[in-house]
Amino acid sequence: LLLNKDDLRAKESTENTKAAITKALDTLEPLLYLPKGQALFAQLKANRQAYVAAFSRVQGLIKLGQHEDAVAQLQSQVVPAELAVYRSLDELMVLQEQLFVEREQQASSIYNNARTTMLALLLGCITLLGGVCVLVMRSVLGPLGGEPFEAARVVRLIAQGDLSTPVPVRAGDRESLLADMHGMQQSLNAIMRQISTAVDQVASSSEELSAVSN
Repeated sequence: LLLNKDDLRAKESTENTKAAITKALDTLEPLLYLPKGQALFAQLKANRQAYVAAFSRVQGLIKLGQHEDAVAQLQSQVVPAELAVYRSLDELMVLQEQLFVEREQQASSIYNNARTTMLALLLGCITLLGGVCVLVMRSVLGPLGGEPFEAARVVRLIAQGDLSTPVPVRAGDRESLLADMHGMQQSLNAIMRQISTAVDQVASSSEELSAVSN
């Protein structure tokens, strides 16, 4: 600014820069909702106002042609005020970084909790499904007395007239289908023996009658 002889262009550039910074601060202010952030922003605005005031005084001295006084004001007031603005900006940036870290930790915590909940629900569903399967298997195998294919095999053998193949029955089982099939097999075997005995007796009696007749 001090070396620029085109005072009008320098002033225009300065005003444009001030307007851009003011617009940026106006955009930033509504985004700061935490008390600490609002306090740091207020300090930033105060430091910027002090910087702008010091800079304006230097501009006034330059217009008056008091360049040496302007340089002195620049070094004693403008530079420290500018550094104060930078410090305020740094503090806001540090706060923003802390907020980002906290948000990341919160998001990670929410994700971990959701994952744990989903895993717990999945394990609960698997356990429940396993319990239902066990109950269904018991409700099916209990009345049958064994595996469904084993019961079907026994029924098929008896239907084909095979009464010699043992029917597998669990110890103490008297109410299942296989237990009933076993009982039926035993009854049929007893009936077949009775019929065989009766046939033998009839044959024997017939032979005796034939012998007497002769």
